[in-house]
Amino acid sequence: GLEVLERLRATPETAHLPVLVLSARDGSLREAVEGLGAAFMSKPFDVDALAARVGALLRLPGGRE
Repeated sequence: GLEVLERLRATPETAHLPVLVLSARDGSLREAVEGLGAAFMSKPFDVDALAARVGALLRLPGGRE
């Protein structure tokens, strides 16, 4: 997951895309993900909260590509 996010951010064609990472891990992974400009939610997550977060990401520039 983190390696894929790093590659997305390093590639000009995909660097602007909003990303949401879902993981059972927290702590340092959350910090790394957020440091790369992505959103993070830890499992288990509330479905309504997930839908709201995805909706917000889709409203960002590049969110509908």
